[in-house]
Amino acid sequence: MKRKKIFQVKFIITLLLINIFQTGCGNNYSSGGYSSSPVSTSTAQEVDCNNSPNITIVSIQVSSFIPASETIPINSVVKWINNDSSTQTVTSGAPNSPNGKFDFVLTPTFSKCLRFTESGFFEYYSRNLTLMTAQIIVQ
Repeated sequence: MKRKKIFQVKFIITLLLINIFQTGCGNNYSSGGYSSSPVSTSTAQEVDCNNSPNITIVSIQVSSFIPASETIPINSVVKWINNDSSTQTVTSGAPNSPNGKFDFVLTPTFSKCLRFTESGFFEYYSRNLTLMTAQIIVQ
């Protein structure tokens, strides 16, 4: 009888943990590694990482974007890969002042690619760690 109760408690705890993990620990992030709405603005468009030649890689690791600054030609593709142990966002603008040009969530091991279609200086940061900032310069 005691073993059955312990099993039931463990089972309920497991279900609760699965539910918390799937809902993003209360951060309103969708499951599947990143936000479900595709990025498409006049600045950047989401593209398939597998069908994009000449990709510039930005790695998220140790709570940093590496490299923190990258210069690319217009119509180039940037691929963000979350090699960190925590979920991060890639949000255009300055910390606490997003500008709406792009914004997505990456859980650990997931990636996303954007093609930059206009020239400019594009700052971005993680909403989860506002000291985590970087920039893309498109020429």
